[in-house]
Amino acid sequence: MEPGFIEEIMTGTFNGNPITEQMLLLGGVMIEVPIAMVVLSWLMPYGANRWANMIIAMLYGVLIAFFGTTDIDDTFHLVMESAALSFIIWSSWRWQKQYKTTLHRSCIMPQASQFWDKIAEKYARQPIADEAAYQKKLAVTRDYFRPDMEVLEIGCGTGSTAILHAPYVKHIHAIDFSANMLAIAQSKAEAEHIHNVTFEQAAIEDLNIPDQSLDAVLGLSILHLLRDKDAAIAQAYQMLKPGGLFVTSTVCIGDTMSWFKLIATIGRVLGFLPFVQVLTAQELADSLTQAGFELDYQWQPSKDKALFIVAKKSA
Repeated sequence: MEPGFIEEIMTGTFNGNPITEQMLLLGGVMIEVPIAMVVLSWLMPYGANRWANMIIAMLYGVLIAFFGTTDIDDTFHLVMESAALSFIIWSSWRWQKQYKTTLHRSCIMPQASQFWDKIAEKYARQPIADEAAYQKKLAVTRDYFRPDMEVLEIGCGTGSTAILHAPYVKHIHAIDFSANMLAIAQSKAEAEHIHNVTFEQAAIEDLNIPDQSLDAVLGLSILHLLRDKDAAIAQAYQMLKPGGLFVTSTVCIGDTMSWFKLIATIGRVLGFLPFVQVLTAQELADSLTQAGFELDYQWQPSKDKALFIVAKKSA
């Protein structure tokens, strides 16, 4: 602290500028935004997170330059902060999908698998909440199936749906985060003598499936659990042959319980809830159409139930 600094502040000025409520508010925002960004980085999808880092870093750079001084100590801080902000902008600009996949494997996927591994046995014992709706979804899906179809299911859980669909297609590749869920799924398949379902611990980002090689992708009760559902939908679109199907049943609690976003965040931080996106039915439909899909079938038993959609890739 330089001599005379306190005296200058007491006169109501800082570096020759009058101290106003607006200046104090701006200073408070500059202190709080980096803290908020740490939290938001866990909540925002990849694309929004990347751009938010670049935009905020650039705005900070402008503000720091505006309030800069010729004092030696302040100049040192200005140079260091400018270098740090430049690095944030540069690294965010170069933050490509490969880095995101690495982050997913090293951090997000283990967290998700730990939660589902912990509850796998209990989950497997739970009865289906709405048996009639579940049977209708199975029947509608089978109306689209053919015996020669190659199918991918993402987020297969304990494998019940894959096993029930297996007799109607050529092969199902079923993936999930959780090793314990998959162990139960494999036991079920062996008990039912099902041999055309392959279970694998993976996320859709991990898969090396050629473009336009699949006839159908099933994403049942999974899209709202993904941090970047749009990336998963886009990848499914790329994997599908022309005319291929994307079948999803997704909880859209944003239409009835938008306040749950706060509960979901607290629950995830405390470890008793997985990551959950609070989606609306319109947001889900928009994500599918923006990826290039045509919505061929939609059904929702009631507003508080999962939305079932069969989307088709243009032939």
